[in-house]
Amino acid sequence: MTYMFLKSCRVQKNLIIKKATYVFVVTLIIFSQSGQALSSSRVINTCSFPGWTHRIKLTVDSSKVQANLNNYPLYIDLSTFPKKFFTHVNSDGGDIRVSAADGITQLPREIVTIDTSNQTGEVHFLAPTLSSDTDTNFYVYFGNSSASDYDINDEFGRNAVWKDYLAVYHFEENSTDSTGGGNNGTDTDASYGSEYGKLSGQGVTLSGINGSRISTNLIPLSRTPLTVSAWAYYNSGNPITSAKNIWTTWNYPVIYVDHNSYFGPITSNDVRMGDAQGITYSFPLQTWKYTTWVSTGGEEKYAYFDGDFAGAGNNSDGNDQPDHYKFNIGSQGDGTENWLGHIDEVRVRQEQMPAEWIAVEYSNQSSPETFYSQSYEKCTYKQHSKN
Repeated sequence: MTYMFLKSCRVQKNLIIKKATYVFVVTLIIFSQSGQALSSSRVINTCSFPGWTHRIKLTVDSSKVQANLNNYPLYIDLSTFPKKFFTHVNSDGGDIRVSAADGITQLPREIVTIDTSNQTGEVHFLAPTLSSDTDTNFYVYFGNSSASDYDINDEFGRNAVWKDYLAVYHFEENSTDSTGGGNNGTDTDASYGSEYGKLSGQGVTLSGINGSRISTNLIPLSRTPLTVSAWAYYNSGNPITSAKNIWTTWNYPVIYVDHNSYFGPITSNDVRMGDAQGITYSFPLQTWKYTTWVSTGGEEKYAYFDGDFAGAGNNSDGNDQPDHYKFNIGSQGDGTENWLGHIDEVRVRQEQMPAEWIAVEYSNQSSPETFYSQSYEKCTYKQHSKN
């Protein structure tokens, strides 16, 4: 009878804590009692995060990306993930980590909400690049019961996702600004709930009565480029009888729907793009629509409707609102012309974003299940033997 025993064992470990770059290679050489080497075996962890037991590969469809984009906050609807994800992820989602295509480089992410019982949730992460030529891959790691969430100020935490924005409002139970800039909202006749949201988390609904709004501390700078986007739902089957504001900093810049159901910004003192340009985009009632307003910082203003260009207007005064006017959601600055219905995912950026960016935002947020595909992988140890 020949007895086999372990005579040599080599363990190679590369460990970089902050970037979570871990590679474990174990080499086993089995010898017989006479000293003859019988086999050599290399055992390799297929995932780059030790302690994490599962991951999902996300693949962004390049046909959904109109141009190469950098530092794009990508939305994940967790309801698109398989049941195994909710079986193994921590109940608060604190163990979720996102990496680039190499499976190693961590990326900033925000867990807005997660419900493992109902298998829903909303996550955003900062994608370094999205390609319009080839599909872009990412990995979502989960399944580490000892892992905790990042601090919001961590380099991979919530604030880092929105580093290029003035303010971001998900309306998850409140109007907290997710950039960490402190531009949180103050509610008047506003309610929060999943039934009021367009994305997979919650949204806010406004009563439409005089004074109903969310007022913030944000004061966008005059005569500078600006992009504001929001999902809006007018909750009435009756025609709109007067201008209703989705957001404003007094009279303009503003996204509104007027009594003719024209959608667009006021381009000068009470001259609406719908009247001046004959915009044919009509804002439907009781339907979610993605609205985007862009200012060049000069005279030109642009409106986009569900990711498509809706029209342009000019204002000879540029962004002429006084610098003490604050950003309001759901009303004019004086609390009038109030929105009756739901609003979700308001983003404010001091930059003129291109049409391709706006189109990708709409595609990602309106139909995440077609914007990316996903495949589940269990992190296992592969053994390669050489006799």
